[in-house]
Amino acid sequence: DVYVHNLTTGITTNVSNTAYAETAHQIDDGVIVWSGTDPSAASPIANVYVFDGRGFDGTGAAPAVVNLGSAALYDVVPQVSGANIVWDGNADVFHHNLDTGITTNITNAPASSLTEPDISGSSITWSTGNEVFLYSLDTGITTNISNSPMVDTQALVSGNNVVWLGRNSIFTPREVFFASGQAPPATFTVDW
Repeated sequence: DVYVHNLTTGITTNVSNTAYAETAHQIDDGVIVWSGTDPSAASPIANVYVFDGRGFDGTGAAPAVVNLGSAALYDVVPQVSGANIVWDGNADVFHHNLDTGITTNITNAPASSLTEPDISGSSITWSTGNEVFLYSLDTGITTNISNSPMVDTQALVSGNNVVWLGRNSIFTPREVFFASGQAPPATFTVDW
């Protein structure tokens, strides 16, 4: 189960209360997201759930948990930034805005090797086809920010800054790439 604890009131509330297997939980400003799978289902499908606890102090009735997923998709690795939520739904990046209630398929691409999307403010990143992409919710523009022959994966975004891992092959050291705004990416080599 997923619990929320209000540090001011000291009240802990169970917000999921299901038999589902909850994983990959994230929180930002009282909004909690997670992926949940019904382990008793013959063909378990993961869905993304959200608890919009903005303003909830643990007293009174808790806001309802909302299932953002689709029974037809395998929805995993949700991320949250304010009222914006992103997740991987069958190798597509989906975005949901809590304030408008609108869910949008950002990538709308054939199934591929999409890896975990990330969000910060109005910036969304993900990697697919060995490239890292940045999408702006403000402009609706998607940009390939890695644009290299390397295998680029595991993108993270914070404000206007994006970092990701890249390497030429599984036999070469990973490099950490950093991009900020429109500046070319900087490279740091990491041996592990």
